[in-house]
Amino acid sequence: MEFLDRDKFVIGIEKARSKQIPSNYTKLTAAQIAQINRGPFRSGLVAHQEVGIRPACVLPYELYADGNFSKDGTSYELQLAAANQAHGARSAGAPFNVYLRNLAGRAPGAGMMAATYAVKPGDTLTKNIPLSLFADSGYSILVHGPNGFYRAFTGRSSSSHSLYVGVLHEREGAQLTGNVMVRLKVQGKEPVNVSIHDNSYKSNTIARKIEPDSETSVVLNLKQSHGWYDFTVKSEHSSDEARYAGHVETGSPSFSDPLMGGMVS
Repeated sequence: MEFLDRDKFVIGIEKARSKQIPSNYTKLTAAQIAQINRGPFRSGLVAHQEVGIRPACVLPYELYADGNFSKDGTSYELQLAAANQAHGARSAGAPFNVYLRNLAGRAPGAGMMAATYAVKPGDTLTKNIPLSLFADSGYSILVHGPNGFYRAFTGRSSSSHSLYVGVLHEREGAQLTGNVMVRLKVQGKEPVNVSIHDNSYKSNTIARKIEPDSETSVVLNLKQSHGWYDFTVKSEHSSDEARYAGHVETGSPSFSDPLMGGMVS
């Protein structure tokens, strides 16, 4: 292997300090910026990766992150897990970056807190986040993990919130199918209408009516997106939303994200 010449690169870095600031750019207008935000994958104003998908190696991740309100309604219970049931001794732990936004006493959009948690294989870490940290306009809790793993829990609620959401990887025996199972449970006296909306891969919206003190499961077939998912769970009786995105690692080779590859239109 031809190793890098360290001294050569250090000298180049030092010389870069005296270079002029780049000026050969085009300033975007407000309309162009809005166009990019509306459809970044369709915009010709920004760089794009090569169109298409490629084979992806096996990754020993089985990651979960769910959030629900405490029984007394004063805090949000966040559970971060790196399971080891699907991949056994090969299972990998994971870092989770957690961001709390819309904090009380800060200008709108200006205040946030961040923390990173490392979870070892087979372990679950639970954090109780006081709702008093957030402004009156509502809570905003974001979780980022490896390989596109993402969760967003947002809304305004209290102890009257009655919908429990849990997301698992579907199994057939000891094997993962590559699909996601969404568990919905209602505690209370009234039925709750729930929708599961696909944000990226063009699957149809799923609606369910959950009766009081009952639980149901909905399986999302991810074959068309090669195990990649991005969906939002929402109740029509509440402003609370839970968004889930990532990839199901079954232990077999897969493919890169078709959305990033410009294959979803």
